[in-house]
Amino acid sequence: MAEQPIPAWYKQFWPWFLMSFPAAAVIAGITTVIIATNNHDHAVVDDYYKKGLAINRVINQQELAASLGLSGNVIYVPETGEVSLKIDSDPGQSLQSLSLSFVHTTRADLDRHVLLHKDKQGLFKTNIKDLQAGRWNLILEPADKQWRLDAQVTLPATSWVFTPNV
Repeated sequence: MAEQPIPAWYKQFWPWFLMSFPAAAVIAGITTVIIATNNHDHAVVDDYYKKGLAINRVINQQELAASLGLSGNVIYVPETGEVSLKIDSDPGQSLQSLSLSFVHTTRADLDRHVLLHKDKQGLFKTNIKDLQAGRWNLILEPADKQWRLDAQVTLPATSWVFTPNV
């Protein structure tokens, strides 16, 4: 019986099968590195210690808002981007504008900060367009940042309430 010639190694199944596992691991590793470098984790901050110390200041701001009896109702019209805020009690100062921050819960690149200006009816108004649907933390403060009101909203909600968070 004549012996059949053995084909070259690259024409056989088993070498390719055994090399596929290390090749798949290399491809998965490169993919992981690309994903990790392109998607920064915004939930982690570099100055975490300073942020931790600032919590006491935020608590004091919220306590002052509670002692002043502040709260507010917001109406948001997604089609036009109009935001109207009515403060339920007088903060004890002649406010002409308030700072409103839309802080996305997971993506810092979506955060928005706007100024609300007081109109003749006593409502604070502004326009903000292109707010993406999702969960948002909202922060309302005067220019001097003496007090602070917080709200959490899941857009596309059209109204929400600011209350002191204490």
